[in-house]
Amino acid sequence: MIESKREIKDLELIKKFKDSVLNCVNLMAKFELVKFFDSVKNKLSAKAIDLNVCTEILNFGMMMGECVGELTAVINSTNPYLYKRVLILTIGHLMVKLFNIEDKEKRANSIMARVYKQVPNGSERLLSIIALKLDSHLKSGQRYESSEVDTLINNLSLMFKAAFYQPKCIERLNELDILKWASILRIEQIKYELNTDDFQIVSDLRSIENHRGIQITQRLIQIIKSVKIEDLLLKFVVTKFRKNEWDLNDQVLNLIETSNNTSEWIEMIKKFDLESKSKALTRAELIDEMKRLEATGEINSYVKKLIERNETGKCIIELCLDKLDTVHKNSSNLFFNMKKKIEEYEKSEISEWTKLYKQEKKNNLESLNCVHVVELVAVLCRSVELVYKYKARDVQKIALLLFMDSIVFNFSGRLANISTGEGKSLITIWTSIAYILIKGGNVDILTSSEILAERDSLESTEMFAMFDIIVTNNCDSLANADENVRKQRYSNSMVVKYFEKEIRTDLAGCLIIDEVDSMCIDNICNTLYISHQIADLTYMKHFYCLIWHAVNNQDTQEYTEENVQKVKTYVQSLMDGSYFNYPSNLQDFVNRRLEVWINNAYVAKHHAEEGNHYSLLSMGKKSGEAVINDLQTGVEQLNTQWSDGNIYGMTGTLGASIERDLLAKAYDLDFFQLPRFKKELNVKQDDWLVANKCQWLEKINHDVDLHVSENRVVSIDEQNQAKKNLTIEGDLLALEQQLKSKKLELQDLNDTCGEMAEADRNRGGGQEPRRTLCTHYMREQKSCA
Repeated sequence: MIESKREIKDLELIKKFKDSVLNCVNLMAKFELVKFFDSVKNKLSAKAIDLNVCTEILNFGMMMGECVGELTAVINSTNPYLYKRVLILTIGHLMVKLFNIEDKEKRANSIMARVYKQVPNGSERLLSIIALKLDSHLKSGQRYESSEVDTLINNLSLMFKAAFYQPKCIERLNELDILKWASILRIEQIKYELNTDDFQIVSDLRSIENHRGIQITQRLIQIIKSVKIEDLLLKFVVTKFRKNEWDLNDQVLNLIETSNNTSEWIEMIKKFDLESKSKALTRAELIDEMKRLEATGEINSYVKKLIERNETGKCIIELCLDKLDTVHKNSSNLFFNMKKKIEEYEKSEISEWTKLYKQEKKNNLESLNCVHVVELVAVLCRSVELVYKYKARDVQKIALLLFMDSIVFNFSGRLANISTGEGKSLITIWTSIAYILIKGGNVDILTSSEILAERDSLESTEMFAMFDIIVTNNCDSLANADENVRKQRYSNSMVVKYFEKEIRTDLAGCLIIDEVDSMCIDNICNTLYISHQIADLTYMKHFYCLIWHAVNNQDTQEYTEENVQKVKTYVQSLMDGSYFNYPSNLQDFVNRRLEVWINNAYVAKHHAEEGNHYSLLSMGKKSGEAVINDLQTGVEQLNTQWSDGNIYGMTGTLGASIERDLLAKAYDLDFFQLPRFKKELNVKQDDWLVANKCQWLEKINHDVDLHVSENRVVSIDEQNQAKKNLTIEGDLLALEQQLKSKKLELQDLNDTCGEMAEADRNRGGGQEPRRTLCTHYMREQKSCA
């Protein structure tokens, strides 16, 4: 009889060891594991390793497969820390197999060197978890693209730090996919650095980090660490930054960094914030805003080289803008016969300049700061002054330069996250003109609204005409009524604004998509009625992406009931293995809908109708084409397909990294995010999900009380609107009282009339009841009401 838990544990270990030995024996003939097995046995006999470590090494030998000889060499060496070296070698081997990048051996070796240097001796449990996670991905058929390699490196860097001060979190990581470790590790790091377990503070800092970037958030944390601050005050300050009631920037941090008296922070920040939000951002501030999102995996990492400052303290974009100021105030550096300053050009001079520019060779331009690029931007800026009677903002020039960088240096395409009100229509016009003048050919502009397509084509006609470009649309009343009109416009125009109708036979070399989020998975989290996020449904994106990849897998690409079940089993296995991180209250929902989602994925792949679905076709003659629509947001569908060529697009809601990765892989795109020309004034309130209307009303009441207690400033506009509402409400109340009074009078009159009619009937004689007076009085009262 077994009398202790120790004996049970020993028996389980022996069984595990036997299983590992049998597995190795089965693979010996294939991978020549005899020497490896003998080496492990010798170390065990010499008591250099115990039975548990021996079992693990045997498992890692199976992971190494045909490369097990390298593992044997490590085991036979006399170097210390045998188990740690075995683990690191196994991790390196798995990474080489997983990485789907050009320099995978070099990157894997670099990571192995960092692991050996940064992971302390005695942290073998941590390394074992890494090896097992990578092996799991390898066996599932997953491969790491460049973005996933960067994510892995970032997560490992965080984990190296976490290993020193929070060993308990390592076991929590064992329950999560390795590419999703960053959130837990970063939370643990913040908790350690601030020496706090306050969930709200840590959560708010993570939210700030996601919105404002890692660097500035880390600087805020360092300042908080350097002073003595009460938790209540810290919570208040961090919440203000998170809600954007106060803007977090380097100037604010410089301000509070000079004051050790934290009680003064609130007034200092309030005063500075009020002043700064009323001013337009300088060029340097715009670049600073962009640099906040340049870290690995963030949206501006794709254009990092263009916003990275050199020894002069300026980046390429800033140098271009400075040069643009000079070029704009002088005559052309390209065409010396044009003596007039560019800032004085009239429409005729722009047309003349355009004819000469088209004759210039624009191949192999040396940099974005070259004269061919900067002078074109200067002329485009002048055209805005002539047509729209205002000067273009720096933020719009930055957007144009970033798109021109993609055009000039032959990238496949670039998408931009640009907020509403920052001039997306103008940037679209500029990008179209720049593409035609630099690359030639035609441009198709895709819009999500019939009205906007018609309006914008008319309003932009004058500007396009200055550059000898004809613009039209395919959706006004004439085009809608006659297919021949549409075809004629397609053949006679260099720029066509599309909405829903079929496109020209010869596709344009460039596609520009207005509101490009119509292509993005991000919309699946939005409701139809108001564009807002349902917090819990954001977790579903990972399911949708995984299912889409699964139904495009070679083994399950055709729709059959068997393949549906295969995909379902595969996804469920990942769910059981904690691949997904989602709230437990969604479990029943996922279980109910999983098979529906899989079937829908096959429908989208094989049976999508143009104008009703979005899909990436992977079979037949249309392989590689995109079917684009915008059903999720409720605007008109786009019944259009594109294959080769460049794609550019703008929206205010481009989506998170998972959506960007999908678009990058599907279309070979990169991205950037443009800041607003002024600081944001909107305040981001917390999301709340409640069970019923009663709780909803209670939450509203609580929110009102909270604003009152905080003495929230009420603007004059709000006051006037409130007074107007009260006046209307008072009028309605008075009217309701009058109607109620009239109703009572009518009721009394009805009673009187009824009594009179009854008396008439009782009198008999066939006399008509006396209704004339009653009817007349009721009509009179009704007209008064």
